[in-house]
Amino acid sequence: MPLPLPRTIKASKVLPKQIEYLQNSFHGDGMLLSRPGAELVAAHGEQVPRGTFVWQNQLYAVIGSELCLFDGSSLSLAAILPGSNPIRYARGFSMMAICAPESQNYTLSMGGALSPVTDSDLPVCRDVERVDGYFLWVPDNGDPVVFSAVNDAGDIDPLDYFDAEASPDVNLGVINFRNDLFVFGAETIERFRNVGAETAPFVRVAGGMIQAGYVGGKLRSTDTFVWLGKDQDAGYGFFAYVNGTAKRISTPAVDEILEHDYTPTELSRVDAQRLSWRGFDLYVWTLPRHTLCFVGGSWSYFTSGVDTLGVTPWQYRFASQFDGNYYAIGDNGLVKLTAAHQDEGQPIDRRLVTFARSRVDQVFTPDFLRLAASHGLSGGTKTVGLRLSRDGKLWSDRFYRELGAIGEYEQQLEWRYPGGLGQFDGFMAMEISTGSDCEFAADGAVIGL
Repeated sequence: MPLPLPRTIKASKVLPKQIEYLQNSFHGDGMLLSRPGAELVAAHGEQVPRGTFVWQNQLYAVIGSELCLFDGSSLSLAAILPGSNPIRYARGFSMMAICAPESQNYTLSMGGALSPVTDSDLPVCRDVERVDGYFLWVPDNGDPVVFSAVNDAGDIDPLDYFDAEASPDVNLGVINFRNDLFVFGAETIERFRNVGAETAPFVRVAGGMIQAGYVGGKLRSTDTFVWLGKDQDAGYGFFAYVNGTAKRISTPAVDEILEHDYTPTELSRVDAQRLSWRGFDLYVWTLPRHTLCFVGGSWSYFTSGVDTLGVTPWQYRFASQFDGNYYAIGDNGLVKLTAAHQDEGQPIDRRLVTFARSRVDQVFTPDFLRLAASHGLSGGTKTVGLRLSRDGKLWSDRFYRELGAIGEYEQQLEWRYPGGLGQFDGFMAMEISTGSDCEFAADGAVIGL
């Protein structure tokens, strides 16, 4: 009997027999593929990651209070950037605007000189964006959006500000999508366009309001933008901008995590990063106790360490693409994301959890489980373990099979024992996992009955 591979996170705290999920893997075009590994390329003593960005063909990382420049093998101090919160930035032609929430606003010149914005008309800000040469600053306290002089992020006129008009909620962020400015509020999102007079260039687009608020974690792609938000009537969730509306992309299981495992303050601390990996677009959100990955409609967990069962966040954050690679900040410094199957020499715990069911109370005794996995690619003693459960809560010991020597491509992973895999009353949960340094991909499974 063919066994569908899990595609996304399906879970219920009150009904463990419905649990399905992927961990450190993701579902792409009918296959299960591993997430990237990490190689430490530049150690750093401080361990508070705040952001990375590329400017003038150079990679910068903000770790602790230091703005560091990466030279290909080490990090050097470029400037002191006080604060502890993640930075936000916007690139222009001749300067960058950087805001360090609850601390200070800055500009970064083409030569790499970091300067605080001293204009008294600009308060400390939480976000910044650029549209048609204007830099749009969002004050930390949620006041109206401030716009700068053209091509000068630090030149602010006291009357150069505007606000959302359809809802009185506070402003929390901005994003430039197809050269329109979207202002994120706590309850709604409004759309503005640079079509007004010089004294008031940004004009609200009629009918452009989105009925969903903003919490954090905005990401932009070529055809949409996504964020963690709150539907006014239906709670927290992840949303995508689709045809002028907010489309919920999170599953009920993901929404349950947001609603029951986190406070609003914890949700606002979400970090977001976007990766292109093995041809797939990965949107990755890190919360205090989970990292959630969204790929093509499917969700999975990313974790660090082993036996963490999806509830330990992935330690690598703020990835930026530079010189053909992705670089992120981890607990020990700057890392390069690679196709290795380890994180800084430590195992990656990749697993899939799914189940098989018959009619209620109908006993079945499966003879074997066969997984069409990446056999014969890694060599050495690389093992994959299987655990079984009758209730989704209590699990058997792991039974291991080897992936085989290099070149044994035609073989498949199979767990088969005298007397079968056991007797099950209508339900059998399965967990297949590996911590080996090996390629672990799969495109099908079969249960023999």
